[in-house]
Amino acid sequence: MVRSFVQQVIICIVVFHGTACMAGGITGAEMYDAKQWLSPPAETTAISAEGTELAKTLWHEVRLTRLFAAYYNLKDESALPLDEDAAAYYVGHAWQGPAGKKPFLVRGVYANDTGAFELFLKDGILLVKHSSLGSAGVPHICPLVVYLDEAPTKVLDEINVVE
Repeated sequence: MVRSFVQQVIICIVVFHGTACMAGGITGAEMYDAKQWLSPPAETTAISAEGTELAKTLWHEVRLTRLFAAYYNLKDESALPLDEDAAAYYVGHAWQGPAGKKPFLVRGVYANDTGAFELFLKDGILLVKHSSLGSAGVPHICPLVVYLDEAPTKVLDEINVVE
């Protein structure tokens, strides 16, 4: 289901007033729980080794002020189709992918601020991988807007930390 820009804004407004948080089933303990988005290494290894890496021009991190709305919209789905207005809403500026590609809001997780994302696609499965240096600590959510030919059949999230 593609949610329009107006629907995204309404969800954001409702969320910031707290009613959607309770009605949607998100409790304080679950808020921004990135561990539930992580995939087992057995699922991610083949995708990063054999998949095609997506160019940085095909994806963008969701801006901080849209984080809760993105998290709320991804609580039951790992990918969500967007229209161009919703994609711009999430990344904070008018940004359009290549002709023929469609925007999707997808789950992303990172361990700390020292690293970077790499995205890989293989047989419709999208791997969102974040590699960094330092202490792993507690994982954090960082949804992304990604332009693809078609919706991913599955989204896998992996963090890789070298201490």
